[in-house]
Amino acid sequence: MSKKYFKNYTILLILLFAFLFNFYHLTYKISNPLRETEHGFRQCQTAISTYWLIQDGFKLAYETPILGPNWSIPIEFASFQYVVAFVVKIINSPLDITGRIISILFFYGCLFWVFKILKELKFNSDFLYLSLSIILINPIYCFWPRAFLYETTALFLSLGFVFYTIKYFDTQKYKYLTFAFIFGIFAAPTKITTFLVYVSFVGFIYIFIYLKNINTKVFILTTLIIICPIIASFLWNYYADSFKINHSIAYQLTSKVHLTDWILSDLNFRFSKETWIKILYDSKFIIYVFPLFIVLFFLKFWKNALICLCFWILPLLFFTKLYYVHGYYNVANGVFLSLFVSFILYSIFKIEKIWALPIMLFIFGFTTIDYKLKFNENYLPSLNGKYDDIFFTSKSLQKYVKPNQTFIIFNSDWHSELPYYSQRKAIMIPSWLDDSPNNLLKICQKLPPSVVMGVAILGDLPSQNSKIYNTIKILGFNPDNPIALSEEGYWWHWYSK
Repeated sequence: MSKKYFKNYTILLILLFAFLFNFYHLTYKISNPLRETEHGFRQCQTAISTYWLIQDGFKLAYETPILGPNWSIPIEFASFQYVVAFVVKIINSPLDITGRIISILFFYGCLFWVFKILKELKFNSDFLYLSLSIILINPIYCFWPRAFLYETTALFLSLGFVFYTIKYFDTQKYKYLTFAFIFGIFAAPTKITTFLVYVSFVGFIYIFIYLKNINTKVFILTTLIIICPIIASFLWNYYADSFKINHSIAYQLTSKVHLTDWILSDLNFRFSKETWIKILYDSKFIIYVFPLFIVLFFLKFWKNALICLCFWILPLLFFTKLYYVHGYYNVANGVFLSLFVSFILYSIFKIEKIWALPIMLFIFGFTTIDYKLKFNENYLPSLNGKYDDIFFTSKSLQKYVKPNQTFIIFNSDWHSELPYYSQRKAIMIPSWLDDSPNNLLKICQKLPPSVVMGVAILGDLPSQNSKIYNTIKILGFNPDNPIALSEEGYWWHWYSK
């Protein structure tokens, strides 16, 4: 066997190993309830929207019935939820596992787009396979694709937009422009923060690779293909905000509030040392790669590596607080961090020296071990937790609340686990809300009195001089006669009429 074929087979074996490594971790305890500690509340929030789509049929203004009426408080365009709901209705499969499998399939679809994009940019097969391998062993992609979230859907749509736009640049065929338009129109409303990463990448490619060979007509069409999805996102947000702006609680989820609180964060927070330590930790950045910067500029693909590093950093700079709070945001830009590592390894791989391949394999192995340790440290405890007690609690609650009734929740901001698993609509009172009895009564007055059948409190019972105690009394419940619904480890106190 020649040296060339030996190196080719080595890369294929690395890819096979990486796929098995990834598949094992994505399917590990995949049947867990969605309330795993790593943003389980967000998974259940996505799942409860999907559940009510299945119950009530397709709605553009889909319901997320956790904050009281009006139950429709759309946030993102529900591309992922629609797909999951459709599959569940067709094959009658369990919702939790279906959502997770579809999220994983979207992730593997992302790998297909990465392969096609890199091939369209004229990289050879060895680099393509190595890049896919690094993405597959990245702990971000060994955990978050299994979550009941729309992150991989947004990434899939955004990467499809990138591929068809590049394909249009190369061929100037309108069918590729049409496909790019379709992917973009769905990608941006699904998750604009993900789409902006990749539309920026398209702009970079356009300016530095294709601009000199493109005429005025293509320039105009390219501009439209970039602008139209962003306009679609603004239109969707305007439509979604029309349901939230007058909502008693969900007004805090409008685009204006979101922009102020989450995107335009203060400069001290944005550039603090503690902020970036946590962001880099959540991104699973390979600290051990830093020594390679010493030799980076002597490597063949150092420019490509730095470009990828810049596109990984770009969303961190713009959406700092979002990345700080939500680790799953790294699904969007983790591809670029993986490509950064891939270019370094591939540069070493291409050196025509006998020591090049062993060093590349050593670094790949070291990276895999480092990633495995990070996975074990950050995600494994979450996966190995015991969460079945939610089923006891939710089934107990179903005895008191009929399908057409609802209940109130205190001390559980945004956490949709109990409404989701009990399959009941709820009014979850956030801790930051003015929880005076009068304000809560205004919220409840939107429902007939017979519909509000109980109050659930997570944690300790309210003291007799507290607002919650007085509110329970005003709503017609006996605050001195609670029932403990749950097993040890997940205590809910319940008040019923």
